Amino acid sequence: MHKRRVNRYLIIGIIIILFAISVSGSGLFPADESTLLPPGAGSMYHGVYAPETDSLIESRVSLESIRSYEEAVLKPVAWTLLYNNWADDPVFLPDQVNLIQEAGIVPYIKIAIPVEHKNGEDPLVTWQELVSGVHDESIREWGRDAASVHYPLIVELSLSELFFESFRIEHDKEESINPILYRDVYKRIITLTEEEGAHNIIWVFPMNITDTPGSPDNLAQYYPGDEYIDWMGVSVYGARIPGHLTAPSFSDTFDEKYQEISAINQNKPVIVSEFGSIDDKPDLDQVSWARDALRNLTGYRWPRVIGFGWMNADAGVFEEDGHFDLRVEDNDELRGVFVQYVGLNDFILGTPDIRGEGVRVKESLDYSPDEILGPV
Repeated sequence: MHKRRVNRYLIIGIIIILFAISVSGSGLFPADESTLLPPGAGSMYHGVYAPETDSLIESRVSLESIRSYEEAVLKPVAWTLLYNNWADDPVFLPDQVNLIQEAGIVPYIKIAIPVEHKNGEDPLVTWQELVSGVHDESIREWGRDAASVHYPLIVELSLSELFFESFRIEHDKEESINPILYRDVYKRIITLTEEEGAHNIIWVFPMNITDTPGSPDNLAQYYPGDEYIDWMGVSVYGARIPGHLTAPSFSDTFDEKYQEISAINQNKPVIVSEFGSIDDKPDLDQVSWARDALRNLTGYRWPRVIGFGWMNADAGVFEEDGHFDLRVEDNDELRGVFVQYVGLNDFILGTPDIRGEGVRVKESLDYSPDEILGPV
């Protein structure tokens, strides 16, 4: 009898210890830090990029531009995209980040390191300098600023064609940043920022889809490694310039990219970090393209996808070829599609699941796609 009582107390003690550990964090992820957890089974996060100016790369976002989109689609957003241009110096965006996080929205920061300025001049920060350690102190300061937010951040080192296309065309070069250099720079950024306490960051590997000449056929060669990356991100665009191309459907394009993601890693969550298309009739109908995307995303065609964000930008005459407008507010039929698949869908979430105590370590953000079940 006495032995049973001792065993019972021992079991209770073990349970209490395990519970205490689970709510106190770990050495990798202390309990007083915040992180964004994946949505619950069968749900997806809803995000957006809603710039307030006519520049896609360096534009600021505002609560007005975000709320305009939210009101149009009848759903709040869990994250908002920000571009952080490191051409001159790796400087954090405290005003923009604070504005967004104070509104209960997770900032999604895309670090851009262009190979040239828009005016054709060489940037002050180069990929070679970054990997050699010239800008280590600036990166560390960026990490300290990120840690001081005390709120989840989603961050990626952009591979976007927006920063490579003009370089290739104007300089008649068929290459972009080589894979080894990209991997080493990304790993250096992650390592230095985490050494400064920025454990509140979810790091995304961007698998951008582009028709730009010279784009890499196999993005796997750019992958920094499972120990560095938390989520896999994909950007998918239809038509971006009037008359520029006849784009395949979102689902046809994403089917191929989804297989490529699985070849790199079979468990990490996947997000569609950016997607969108202009209305380019007769070659491409914006509404049909978006309907195909949202119907298949919300229909769980790709079970590892846990969120998506529309490029809600109107850049005006961004290209000399014509008008670049993806804003949902500017197309009533497009707005109806978003309301149907996003606004009225209870499984599409506009509220991020944030934990400040007892948060999971980063490794726990990986889960099997079999654990994701669609609504009955």
